[in-house]
Amino acid sequence: MVWSNQTISGDTWNGACGSTNANCPEERGPDFDFGAPPILTTLPNGKDIILAGQKSGMVFGMDPDNGGKTIWSARAGMGGYNGGIHWGMSSNGETLFVGIADTPGHHMTVGPPRHGVHAVDSVTGEPIWSMIEEKLCEERETRCFPSASSPLTATEELVFAGSLDGTMRIYSAKTGALIWGFDTLTEFDTVNGVPASGGAIDSAGVVLIDNKFIVNSGYDKFRLQPGNALLVFEAPDATGDAP
Repeated sequence: MVWSNQTISGDTWNGACGSTNANCPEERGPDFDFGAPPILTTLPNGKDIILAGQKSGMVFGMDPDNGGKTIWSARAGMGGYNGGIHWGMSSNGETLFVGIADTPGHHMTVGPPRHGVHAVDSVTGEPIWSMIEEKLCEERETRCFPSASSPLTATEELVFAGSLDGTMRIYSAKTGALIWGFDTLTEFDTVNGVPASGGAIDSAGVVLIDNKFIVNSGYDKFRLQPGNALLVFEAPDATGDAP
């Protein structure tokens, strides 16, 4: 091991802590680990930085050439089980884009929920813009949050974010303005004739290929809306021309 940087100590936790408690450790922690992979990127000044997002809702900038020392830290969301920063962030070097899934029910959250996408300065951690999404649907048999839990995908001009409520959104990377949105909670005619419907967008992010983007819709874990649709769209440009 070359170095380590531990931001929370005593975070011992497993799945039993949220259900039967039969195998939950005595030193039960908040489950605020780094669930998303860290990002190694190069800043405009040529220096490398590690950007790490935590399920507590905190984001950290760390120096890979100085023992992983924390350069800055910033709060992007309140945190939560499978929440805060869950599956992944995205960066174009100058800006870090943070998807927040502030799922309710956690006893150690900080502040109000901030479901949506947030942009911070990769050099300082200072906020650039935030787009907090409102709840669009009521919970019935399945849960429905406007959470950007799935990994974000970013270009120099666009940020692609799928939501647990089944909405696919594209934002301006510069301003956070919503360029396009699409409700995937519907039935689709498929190229192979198999019946398909959309659901929650989680776990995997958007894939960009030339002028198209691909997203899977349907994720039934944690009482989310199931589905089985793989959708391909034509990507918009930064002016907002619809896909």
